[in-house]
Amino acid sequence: MALTSSDATSPWPVVLSHLADLELAGVQQFRHFLDEAPTLEDRWQLMQCQKDQMGAARGLLKLARATGLSAQQEHDLMFRALGDHAFEGARRRLQEWEEAAAQLVVMSEAQISLLRLLSKRGDEALDKFAASSIIEKEVHVRFGLLVLRRRAQQTDLARTQRLLAAAAPVSLEAFDGITAAAGALLPPADRSAARMALQQRLEQAAAALRPHVDTPRRPAHPEEPTGAYG
Repeated sequence: MALTSSDATSPWPVVLSHLADLELAGVQQFRHFLDEAPTLEDRWQLMQCQKDQMGAARGLLKLARATGLSAQQEHDLMFRALGDHAFEGARRRLQEWEEAAAQLVVMSEAQISLLRLLSKRGDEALDKFAASSIIEKEVHVRFGLLVLRRRAQQTDLARTQRLLAAAAPVSLEAFDGITAAAGALLPPADRSAARMALQQRLEQAAAALRPHVDTPRRPAHPEEPTGAYG
């Protein structure tokens, strides 16, 4: 189904606005860490993440407008307070840098899964957006894991893994909410397989904190695809 479909019952406006809402929430959740992240590298990397999130929100809202999202709806999304976003995970007030890193990992994983699931369904513009955004999200995952693995090495591995595990449900909540909104766009078998793959990726993220796993490397360029964990 093309995004420009005139079908008034199309779920695309809701689906795309939910995806944009996740990006806008991320900007709000992480921006104060630009003054609080402990290292210069962390602040540079977070600045790039914020840039990516703002760019993705803009791209998603452009796609949503093509499906019938109104100017007022777009305005309301852009002016939402942190506590008013669609999903619980997007309403969280993040207190610690490592908590923010865990949030970045699990929400980026959800967004990767959703973009893969929703693309290749007949719209070239969405496919192009998804391909570039997935690359950015994979970089965000590597960065979040780098922060968490550093914490695990400095303090306690089990505690850091628990921090990541505690954040995982918000990833699945966003995935379930947006796939439910997509309705008939997504065959049940595709949705189920994608959810299972997301759960596996979240488990792999926790395993990636163990000492025998190589530290995720920073790519030479933010858009260099190297896989989820370096």
